[in-house]
Amino acid sequence: MFEHMNVFAVADGMGGLDSGAEVSQAAVEGVQERSQTLSRLARQASRSGAATERRALFGEVEELFERIGTEVYERAEREGGRMGTTLTMAVIADNQLTIGHVGDSRAYRIRQGHVDLLTSDHSVAALRFRRGIMTL
Repeated sequence: MFEHMNVFAVADGMGGLDSGAEVSQAAVEGVQERSQTLSRLARQASRSGAATERRALFGEVEELFERIGTEVYERAEREGGRMGTTLTMAVIADNQLTIGHVGDSRAYRIRQGHVDLLTSDHSVAALRFRRGIMTL
C-alpha cells in the first residue's frame, strides 16, 4: 500500500451496509495520513527495543483505529445509514511487525512454505465458533 513507508492496509466495506466502498476508502486514507508517523515510530521501537517506544507505536495505532471508527460512526449518523468497514494494517520496521486489526479482513504470515493466521475475526460467526456454539 504505502510501501515506501513500510505501512500496508486493507479495508473492506461490510456487506449489506451503506457506502461500504466509501467508508473503506476513508479508512485507508486515514492510515495513509498517519503512515509517516507510524513508520517513524516503528523504526524507533525496533531499533531501541524500549517498552516506551513500543507503547508509543501501539498508542498511535490504537488512536488511529479509534479516530477512523468515530469518523465512520459520525458519517452514518449524519447520513442516516448503517455503515461499517473492516481494517487490517501492518507496519514493518527491521525485523518487527506491528498489526492493527478490526473486522474479518485477515493478516497472514507466510514463511518457509507455512501459512499462519495472525489475527482473529471480529464477527458473530467467529465468536460463536470460538465459544463452541457453532462448528464448521
